[in-house]
Amino acid sequence: MSPEPVFFYRTAHPFSNFHPSVFTEGGVTYQWAEQGRSAG
Repeated sequence: MSPEPVFFYRTAHPFSNFHPSVFTEGGVTYQWAEQGRSAG
């Protein structure tokens, strides 16, 4: 735990929705989680 807020908006952070992480769902390939969330 950190007493300070932890932000995940940078692409270099593995918990960021914009961190490169290729996956396919429903026949569509996404480059990062935010793409999949936005398409939903």
